[in-house]
Amino acid sequence: MTTDTYHYGCDPAWKTHTVVILNQDHKVMWSKVMDLSVSGFSKSIDQVPMDQFPPKTIVFERYVAYKTTKYSEYILMALGATMDRTRVAEQFFFRAVDWKTALVKREFRERGFVNEAKTLDKKFSKAMATHLTGHKFKTDHEADAACLAAIGIRSGPGLKPAPFETAD
Repeated sequence: MTTDTYHYGCDPAWKTHTVVILNQDHKVMWSKVMDLSVSGFSKSIDQVPMDQFPPKTIVFERYVAYKTTKYSEYILMALGATMDRTRVAEQFFFRAVDWKTALVKREFRERGFVNEAKTLDKKFSKAMATHLTGHKFKTDHEADAACLAAIGIRSGPGLKPAPFETAD
């Protein structure tokens, strides 16, 4: 039985589904960008080592359809499959624009971190994830998922991760 606490970040997309697992000390325990078009939803989610790293929290980037896309259904199925397999964990959902702006404000206030990126883009995500974990990620999907997992570390029973106490 493990005594470590693990936090998952999940960045869903129409073709890939990315999961990063951090321990309580922000160390990357596992990270993978899964290609759903190759392995499908169930086989992709089955790759996540939940028995080895039982999740305490899982923080999802909430999917928002800004325009009509034929991929919305696939993204929602990937989210549903992940939610089903991680239902033992406390789950949180945030829109990208919400978590990124809140996280950069928190890290500036608490740690003096200044992200050189001027927009909430790939460069922003990679810089923030490196700041939080000390790990350089290959893709912005992994960086986003690492940031989301780090948000989960700050949560508690029945609480949303600080400072993300929103009314929804």
